[in-house]
Amino acid sequence: MSEGGAQVATPQPQRSGAPSQLGLSVEDRIAMLAPRTHGASRELGALVRAVTPASLGAALGIRSGDLLVAIGGTPVASAVEIRRALAELPDAPVRVTIRRGAVRMDLTLEE
Repeated sequence: MSEGGAQVATPQPQRSGAPSQLGLSVEDRIAMLAPRTHGASRELGALVRAVTPASLGAALGIRSGDLLVAIGGTPVASAVEIRRALAELPDAPVRVTIRRGAVRMDLTLEE
């Protein structure tokens, strides 16, 4: 784990109740240039440094290098914010918004 980073780990992708962990190692509060029609802006998020195999994050398709920007529509930029957003999710599918390079994506895991 690097300085300023945080570990959010889980051994397997379980979805009973709101998950408390995604199986990610993240670096908090990273601003990434986000292309826009009229110039560039910065998007704040948690940079994924590693994804634990067989974790919820792996099942969602999250990769090392992705910028995690929202969970269930709630903006996140740190491990603490990720845990808080996950704890507030209902049993509905998990929806995570990431930025992979210049592309912003919503990833969803159905139960």
